[in-house]
Amino acid sequence: MKEKVATIKKAQKSIQIAVNKAKATLNRRGIDTHKAERERKRQVNKIETEGRIVSAELLIAISDPEINSSAEDLESLKAPPDLLQALLLLDPVAASPAHHTCFRVILASPDLE
Repeated sequence: MKEKVATIKKAQKSIQIAVNKAKATLNRRGIDTHKAERERKRQVNKIETEGRIVSAELLIAISDPEINSSAEDLESLKAPPDLLQALLLLDPVAASPAHHTCFRVILASPDLE
């Protein structure tokens, strides 16, 4: 019985780690995008102050992946199906959406409504 409980906790922890890594990756992409957007704005301002014509590529804003999340980004925030299935086989109650914290985060996301 102790082994089963330990295995269930390990599976839950693995799911949470996977979800947290996906969140961190998306956050890092957002930070990098903000930096690139700031640099683009600086370049546009510099070109305009010099009186030159701004190229079309620089006029297009860089979108934020955290705000404009793609279906792939949202899918990466879900629990990995293989780990979820393993947890479900070990303990159906522990794998229920109401019980597991990563599901609360995903289900509370306004993008999924």
